Amino acid sequence: MAPITFGGNDYLDLARHPKVLEASIEALSREGLSSCASRVSVGTTSDHVELETQLAEFLEVEEVVVLSSGYLAVLAAFDAIDLAEVESPTGYLHSDAHPSLLKGVKARGLQADPFTSNTIPKSQQNTAFFASDACDGFNGVVRPIQEFTFSSPLSATPLIVDDCHGIGVFGPKGRGTLAHFGFGDEKIIQIGSFGKAFGSAGGFVAGSHNKISQIRSGPNYQGSTALSPVLASGALAALRILEEEPERAEQLIQKGIKLESTLIEEGLPVISPEANECSFPAVITLSLPNPEIAQALASDLQSREIDIAHFTYASSASSSKLRIPLSSRHTEDDLERLLEGLVACYSPTY
Repeated sequence: MAPITFGGNDYLDLARHPKVLEASIEALSREGLSSCASRVSVGTTSDHVELETQLAEFLEVEEVVVLSSGYLAVLAAFDAIDLAEVESPTGYLHSDAHPSLLKGVKARGLQADPFTSNTIPKSQQNTAFFASDACDGFNGVVRPIQEFTFSSPLSATPLIVDDCHGIGVFGPKGRGTLAHFGFGDEKIIQIGSFGKAFGSAGGFVAGSHNKISQIRSGPNYQGSTALSPVLASGALAALRILEEEPERAEQLIQKGIKLESTLIEEGLPVISPEANECSFPAVITLSLPNPEIAQALASDLQSREIDIAHFTYASSASSSKLRIPLSSRHTEDDLERLLEGLVACYSPTY
């Protein structure tokens, strides 16, 4: 029986899709591996421009800027905050947010107070920012981002949303968490990644023309080598597949919902969302009592040719968790083997 791997973030199985590979090879022949230059020098190619244009249409935003990594895109998002308009350098950051968001806060010379999905501050009106993941790609939950902004129309507080895991997978036609909630505002700064559903690498920031212009004039955009045209072309091909085949994301989500429901029925310790959150079915995470038990469960599954990586992510608390990402490449038989293996190997007496 062939081994099955549950790892990484190639949710829609596009990293090896023939059209993605064909577009990447063509770009390699046409542009070379890298421009070896920044976007403001000679690093911008037709692939970058087309990718930004098509992404803006896909996400229904004014503008998108492409950067060479998802991490850099997070840092660049904070360049969109106009410090001249900020009365206080302190904003709010979700306590379980990706660590790159905290790096972005610090790099911009700002400070962050933590909040959770159940402790959203409501009274402050002139804070510097709100920032959070949309889909938490480790714990498999979706934050209620429609609530992470002040109700007052006088508030100019920007909302920075990291939807690297959601865009391409979650929401109507894979348009992400904002589309899922039907939530849009010119103050929103949306971060995405090509290293997940797009099967490529690199990152982008989406938002109003004003916000993206601030990013283009900032150091993270101007001072870094452009995303390889090979990766940009591959991501563009993946985007076209997403638009032509929305059933890829729909079927993946339905598989995840079914598997998660069955695991809960079988007594597996699937992480439960907070009261006003919901599940991100493309990732199922088990919460175990300690790291040793988590590693033992991973090892037992590996003996059954089911490979699930056990690793520490962001904090030591994650070492007691087992993250199970799903992909379109996983067949019904694969998921059945996973279910049988988990039920057989997990002991409720832990």
